[in-house]
Amino acid sequence: MYRRIAEARLTPDEQEKWHLMTRLEEVTRAVLEPVLHRHGMATAAHPESVTAGEADAEHYRHLPWDHLMRRFSDELDEDITEYSEILAMAPTADHKAIRFLVDHEIVAKAFCEAELAGKVSQSTAPIKALIAQASSLTPRS
Repeated sequence: MYRRIAEARLTPDEQEKWHLMTRLEEVTRAVLEPVLHRHGMATAAHPESVTAGEADAEHYRHLPWDHLMRRFSDELDEDITEYSEILAMAPTADHKAIRFLVDHEIVAKAFCEAELAGKVSQSTAPIKALIAQASSLTPRS
């Protein structure tokens, strides 16, 4: 979904920022995969999830930037709450990865809020910092 949104953005700056959001999603997936494997959960994308993501992208692709930022910011609140509840119940061995999941939603919201506040030159800093932290949480090949 994020990749499709990035492709539809009108300016190189918007495309670059949305590609960074895509990278954050990819990194978060890599951080979570060992936890999912440990608990016997599948990590492959379900075709219905891919189809739903593509359909969702159509709702966002051509929104004006400020509307896109507001909509995403508002939608992230529910995810932050849900993932925080998962963190509270998670085994200690999973805390770092689940904390990363929560934090990835928090920095995504901070990005949207910074964009809406006109702090566009600073908006991606929290995302870049979190992506940099991921290397300490993912297994080395």
